[in-house]
Amino acid sequence: MCRIQILHIYFRAAYNVTPPTALTGVTNFEYAEPDLTNGRPLTGTLNPGQNVVILKYKRKQAGDITVHHYEVGQTTELYKPAGATTPSAEVFDGTAKLGLTENLTNKAADIDNFEYVSVDRTGAGSATSPSATGATTVTYISTPQTVTYYYKRKNAANITVHHYEDGTTTELYSQTAGGTPSAVTISGTGKLGLTEDLTNKAADIDNYDYVGIDVTERLLLKPKQQQERQHLHIEIQHRQLFISTNEKMRRCYEYIIMNRELQLSWYR
Repeated sequence: MCRIQILHIYFRAAYNVTPPTALTGVTNFEYAEPDLTNGRPLTGTLNPGQNVVILKYKRKQAGDITVHHYEVGQTTELYKPAGATTPSAEVFDGTAKLGLTENLTNKAADIDNFEYVSVDRTGAGSATSPSATGATTVTYISTPQTVTYYYKRKNAANITVHHYEDGTTTELYSQTAGGTPSAVTISGTGKLGLTEDLTNKAADIDNYDYVGIDVTERLLLKPKQQQERQHLHIEIQHRQLFISTNEKMRRCYEYIIMNRELQLSWYR
C-alpha cells in the first residue's frame, strides 16, 4: 500500500512601512524610530495573527532663546545665572523644544543695587506683550531669539562733606575760587553701591596744611536701610607752629573721618 503525505505550505507576504513625515493634526514633531520593544520593524514578513508596527516621533529642534540683563545704555551683563561663576547671558537650549514656551521675567531681585526699567523683545518674534514687571512668554521657533532686560542703578542718599576748623562748625572750603565756603554735597542719584573717593583740600584752603587722619567713632554713616542723608564731617584742628621768629605762623588741619575710611560706599 502506498501512503500519500500532504504538505501544507504557507507563503507569508512581505511588508514595508514608510513612516509619514507629517502627522495629521500634529505639528512640531518628526519621525524618530520604530519601537522594536513593543512592535515589529519597518520591514519584514507578516506573521499569522496581528502584526503591529509602532512609530516613535520626537519634538523638532528649535533655536535657542538668549536673555540679556544690561544696565541702560550698557552691554555688560548684570545677572549671574544658576551655576555660573560670573554674570552672563541666560541661554535656554532649544533642543527638542519646537512649539514649547519659556516664561521670562526680570531678575532685579537677584541683581544688587539695580531696579528693573524695561524689556526689549524685538529680537523674539514669538514673545507676548510684557507685563509691568517685564514678564513675557516666548515660544520656541526654528530660529534663535533674543530678549534683553534693562536696569538702572538705584538712588542712594547724598554724601555731605564738611571742612571744619577744630572746635567750630565754620566751613573753610569753597568749591569755587573766591566763593563762600560751604559743605560739599555729592548727589547719590543712581549711585547705590558705588564708591566715592575723597581727599583733603589743603591746596584750596589758604593758610592751612593737611596733617593726617584721626579715625574716630563719634559719627558713623547710616546703615543702608535708613533713608537718611550721610554726613562725613571733616574737621580741622587748629595748631600753631612757630618755626622761627622770621617765619609766619602756619595753621594746620587734619581730617577726622567718621566712618573709618576715605573711600565711601553709597548707601540708601
